[in-house]
Amino acid sequence: MAFYSTLIFAKIVAMNYIVFVMVFRLVVAVIFMILFGFEFFLFWRHRKRWGARPWFRKFAFAYWLLAAPGLAMILGWILFGRELFTWPVDGALLPLHYLQTAWNYTHFILWPFYFSAFFLLNGVLFLIRKIHPTEKAHELTKQQTEAEGEVVSRSGFLKQSLGASLLTALDVAPTGLALVSFGGMFLGSREIVVDRVQIRLADLPENFRGMKLVQISDIHIGNLIHDRYLSAAASIIKTLKADALVVTGDIIDNNNYFLPVAGRFFRSLESAFPEGRYGILGNHDFIMDGEEASREFSAAGLKMLRNETIRLKRGRQQLNLTGLDFPPVRRASLKARMDISHEYYRKAIASATEDAPVIVLNHHPSDFEYLKEKRADLVLSGHTHGGQFMFSSNRESPLALASNWYRYYIGHYSENGRQLYVNRGLGHWFPLRIACPPEITLIELV
Repeated sequence: MAFYSTLIFAKIVAMNYIVFVMVFRLVVAVIFMILFGFEFFLFWRHRKRWGARPWFRKFAFAYWLLAAPGLAMILGWILFGRELFTWPVDGALLPLHYLQTAWNYTHFILWPFYFSAFFLLNGVLFLIRKIHPTEKAHELTKQQTEAEGEVVSRSGFLKQSLGASLLTALDVAPTGLALVSFGGMFLGSREIVVDRVQIRLADLPENFRGMKLVQISDIHIGNLIHDRYLSAAASIIKTLKADALVVTGDIIDNNNYFLPVAGRFFRSLESAFPEGRYGILGNHDFIMDGEEASREFSAAGLKMLRNETIRLKRGRQQLNLTGLDFPPVRRASLKARMDISHEYYRKAIASATEDAPVIVLNHHPSDFEYLKEKRADLVLSGHTHGGQFMFSSNRESPLALASNWYRYYIGHYSENGRQLYVNRGLGHWFPLRIACPPEITLIELV
């Protein structure tokens, strides 16, 4: 009976996964077509204006030479899935990996700058024509006036004005996007903030009062988060003089090629934490080979908690530290994923000391829905990056974009006598943050 129940559950998970993948790819395809249509429309407008110029022909060739591979990659991802681009890279294949990544980011991040340049060029030439109109322009204006008459109707004027405003807005849009992207990439994604938080745990043993934990999460080590950034982060972490380090998943981005980079980062923190360095795996750590990732992190001195509980000891007093894996059911329904996480928790908590508080490291904060009903005095999570966009300081506001998808996504929560802290992430998988900077959390238990 148990076998058939497990089989039925597995089939439901598989069906949910398939349906979700189909819907997700359809949504991405629609977004892709809208963005591509917008891009092509702007290019067509500029081609009508500048198409006869020799320099524009060279620009068009260079632009689409750059854009076509990126568009083909996105189309391939929609049709065949992300796995198409997670092949292992080493040795001779490494330049191809960098070429693919550079091509994608160059096109999809920099194309607003190209069209912004055309917008500015149009504006400068427009002002020149207004200030110094040519004889030909005078003649054309005179002919147009004679042909259309001196009087322009109110409705005609409004239509012309509306049309001109819409076209101007389309031209301005890439400029605004470029400025926001520039600020987010080079300002919002680079200023690492240390958030200091005191958390009061009921029945915390006296010996553990004042214990300091550094929490980092969602480092996403890869092409965008590399040695230089990690070295700066490590320098900040060492100054905090904490007792232990906890890492709540998504250590690498999507490619195990960067495991040596992660190893160098964790080894650099070896002497900074007298009571140990502990970590769990997030969904990104499983994209290629989660088992290999776990082995490499362990070799670098990060104690990986794989659905298990260890006991931190100070004298005769103890504190339970529980770590849960991220369920390897990518893009399954929230309930299906949470059910598996619940099974992981039941397995891990079995070895916990009965009379000591429990701190749970769990990547996805949505699992607090069931953990707040369990032995989990404090849950430390990540995953959401705080949404990366915070247009309102009120985390319940729709302008705090992640609030539209997550109930728990940033900062400290307390419900049912249980507590959750969601770290904003030290890194990112896309370099754009607005009012939501990367975070290192210093937690003091009181």
